[in-house]
Formats: sequence, C-alpha cells, structure tokens
Amino acid sequence: MLARRALPDSYRQWNLQWGAPFGFGSERLRFDRVVSRADALSAGCFAAQRNSTTRSVEYPWAFHARPVQPGLNVVEVGGALSGFQFVLARCGASVLNVDPFLPFGAPAAPIADPVAAHRQMNQWFGTQVGLHVGTLRDARIAADSVDLVYCLSTIEHLALDEIVAVLTEVGRILRPGGAFVVSVDLFLNLEPFTLRCRNEWGTNVSVRWLVEQSGLTLCHGVPAELVGYEDFDAQAVLSNLERYAINNSYPQLAQMFVLNRI
Repeated sequence: MLARRALPDSYRQWNLQWGAPFGFGSERLRFDRVVSRADALSAGCFAAQRNSTTRSVEYPWAFHARPVQPGLNVVEVGGALSGFQFVLARCGASVLNVDPFLPFGAPAAPIADPVAAHRQMNQWFGTQVGLHVGTLRDARIAADSVDLVYCLSTIEHLALDEIVAVLTEVGRILRPGGAFVVSVDLFLNLEPFTLRCRNEWGTNVSVRWLVEQSGLTLCHGVPAELVGYEDFDAQAVLSNLERYAINNSYPQLAQMFVLNRI
C-alpha cells in the first residue's frame, strides 16, 4: 500500500509517544559535544538522524505491522542511526542493526565514527541494540533465528545484485512464520511516471520482482499500489496524489508491505 496523508489515531499517538520522525523539539542530538542522558531523552531517539516526512507514516506502520514484544529477535537492515531500532529495543526486543554506513544520494555530512555514535545512542536511551557495520550476508546471522526483519526506505538505494543478496539472506535467517516488514520509496520523477530511470537517490524497484526474488509470501500490501504489479496504474496514482503522504523535500511516496516466510 502507499502511505496515506491522513494518519490513523494509533499512528499519531505512536509518533507523539516516541517523538517520531524528527524528535521532540527543534534541537538535534549531536555527537561532537557532551549531551546528558536527560537531554537526550528530552530530544528523543529520532533527533539524531534526519528523516523525510513520509517516515511519519512508515515508522508507526512498521511498528504496528507485527506485534513487538519482549523476547523477539529482530534485525533492521539499513537502520543507520534511526531511532526506530532503539524504540524496538525499549519495547523489549533483541535488536541488531546491519548497515555499511555507505554514502548515497545527495551530499550529506558523513558520520565520523558510526560505531561510537551508535554506542552513544545506546547509552543515552538505556538500550543494547547490536550493530554490524557491513552487509547482511557478512553479519553471519544463524539460519532460522530471526522473528522480524525490518528494511525501511533502503532497498531503492541498492544495486540489483545487492538487493538479491539481501533478499536471499532475509529468507535464510527468518524463522518459519517470521515476517519481513518493508517500505520502499516510490519516486514520482522516475519511470513509470516519466522516462527517467534513476535519480540521485536510486531507482523505482519493482516490488513484484522483489517478492518473487525473496521466495517469501506477500501477506500485507495492495498490488494496485505497489509498482511492478499488473494492477499498478501510474496515472491513477498521479490522479489521487492528494490522498498520499508526499515527501516535503522531494517528489517521493512510500510503498509499504509485509512478506512472510511460510
């Protein structure tokens, strides 16, 4: 499904509870200065990394897609310094963030020491989120050991061979009955809306292709709103843009779906 502009009350309350997607105030958490735990908690775990406005839908949707409870073994692919992983941990899940911290897209200030920054966030928020700086395959996670894998607005930035590697590994590490919770950016300045194939952020990856490559089962998602499916109608999407959450700084929507390992 495509993220909607109108937020359900449960999403709005979740954002208020956790300060998503920008933190609780205008002050950003900085890693080049001393910040007390009290000040960090006041800013919130989403104040460390810049987010697009569509995350106001993606984060609460992903959290509610499957129950998050103590004892779950969770992996986030491409979590960087996002607050979502720390929310999962504060809800009792055992969380591993896998991210190579490679630059992509428009120029941004690099993270001088992502390991130290991630460690600092754990200290600020009283969590024990694990971090593997590298690819999911290199993380060497045991087969059939993970309950939930999250991958939020990451796949569209990857080359096709990297996407296949991620999907293969997700299928290997998920337990039977486990879920892959995914959001993928849909760029309005690329095909099938225009003749352009790539922008500075990536491509419009066929979700149907993703599902087929994964070997998993689409259990939550609307094919008519997922690019690559026969039911997807680019003109229908453009004709109903007022319904959808659109990134305030770039012409981008958010596709959201869940795959299960049967």
